[in-house]
Amino acid sequence: AIRWLQKSIQLNPRYITGFVNLASAAYHNGNFDIAREAYRGALNLKEDSDIRHSLGKLEAEQGNFQAAITEFRRILKTHPNHAQTLHDLAIALVVTKDLESAKDAILRAIKHAPDDYKNHFTLGSIAMYQSEYMEALGAYQKALERNPKNPDVHVGLGLAFVHLGDIANAQKSLQNALILDPQHTEAKQHLQTISR
Repeated sequence: AIRWLQKSIQLNPRYITGFVNLASAAYHNGNFDIAREAYRGALNLKEDSDIRHSLGKLEAEQGNFQAAITEFRRILKTHPNHAQTLHDLAIALVVTKDLESAKDAILRAIKHAPDDYKNHFTLGSIAMYQSEYMEALGAYQKALERNPKNPDVHVGLGLAFVHLGDIANAQKSLQNALILDPQHTEAKQHLQTISR
């Protein structure tokens, strides 16, 4: 499929759908350099926030976090309230250890998508990195209200409780994670640590 799509683009170099389809096919086949170039080719023909977001996600998944941040920020210049882009920007900023900017981005994401548990979960994670355990606890509780069946949320909540010295609630949260996913490695490890 990739060779066929490359030929179709050679025959019609203004075929934006061809570039997007090539990027998608290449990405799914693990040909990330071809996918990157195809996304860029599509963007050279027409600026599109969805295509740019896909390019940013690809860069982040490949560990090119500064490139991902650049792509996400370009989207936000024209779509400043795009919650998914704000969330993905926050994640990339956490990895680059720019926690203040990450927190700003995720708070903006929460403002525009308050019901998305991922935004609250990410805020909780950022607060944990900043040793702001009460804020982390509140964020994880909001994430839990929105998605009570996600074991990672229970683990985050448990860790916040640990840092606040509430071992009983930490154990309960970690046990809840294991009820949802009996193989959850992180929940098992933390539960063993605090049960000693």
